[in-house]
Amino acid sequence: MVQGHARLCLAQRFQKEKLLPVGMSVGEGYAPDPLLGAKALSAANPGGLLLADAGFDSGKIYEKAEGKFTQMIQLKGGGKVRDERRRETLRAFRLDLYRLRAVGEGVFGTLKRGSKGGSGI
Repeated sequence: MVQGHARLCLAQRFQKEKLLPVGMSVGEGYAPDPLLGAKALSAANPGGLLLADAGFDSGKIYEKAEGKFTQMIQLKGGGKVRDERRRETLRAFRLDLYRLRAVGEGVFGTLKRGSKGGSGI
């Protein structure tokens, strides 16, 4: 059960037509996305695509994901490439696959509703 201002982060990957959770972390309500994401990726086994929104467009995420996942991260700043690691991310990006991250968002929505007395998991 999630209570108070806890913040959740789910690392998920798309592999062989399945969306799989590969790591999770919990932090304080205002914990930054890259910190939580790096923690979740530390526990993840390699393989598949890493799906993440622009909040995870960070050097910390690239370091943890490098060599483990093909990064499918929505880039900040209109997708300008300032860091060479972003060039591969931009090249690999496919909107149709990126939209699958909404499944993970739905899981967290259910968890949050459940922690507030709703019908969550």
